Amino acid sequence: MGERAENIVAITVVALVSIAVIMFWPRPAPAAPQTDFIMNDPHLGEEGQAIIVYCDYTIEACRTFINETVPQLEPLITAGKAYLVMRDYPLSEQGLLAAEASECADEQGLFWAYLPHLVASPNVTLSGAKAAGLDTNDFRRCLEARRYETEVEDDVSRARTLYVTTAPTIIIGNERTTSPSFTSIERLLAQA
Repeated sequence: MGERAENIVAITVVALVSIAVIMFWPRPAPAAPQTDFIMNDPHLGEEGQAIIVYCDYTIEACRTFINETVPQLEPLITAGKAYLVMRDYPLSEQGLLAAEASECADEQGLFWAYLPHLVASPNVTLSGAKAAGLDTNDFRRCLEARRYETEVEDDVSRARTLYVTTAPTIIIGNERTTSPSFTSIERLLAQA
């Protein structure tokens, strides 16, 4: 066998060994679903299909979702068929302040109590916080310190990686809608 043939055999052996190593080398186990960051966001329920909502609390479509659709979702959430996760997606400076206010309310465990007051008025007010049962001094300090500015920015960054461009954007599995209607969400849940 000539030198050229020996080189071809050597290259072929190296290639086959390399392919075998790549194919049979132990791989790490797939990552567990990342529910930790979901459950750090304000949510209702913990079982079933995730309904992730990116919202700007100052716009009409998000008000409609919160005032009309969330109550319709509650039986599905109670039955463990779905859970609702709220994420911030402010589209304006006013929306940014509202998102930070919602996070300050969540810090006190009163996100859902504060939400109707937040969407009722485009302005963040201490009277809305007080009506929701928040400690208004802590709430004011939280807002003044901009304690949740980074968390809101993280939600916006995460939204952009998912190609979210408007609010509300509702994501269920690999499907999405920008319609805040219960019918749209019900259709996506059936497809998931």
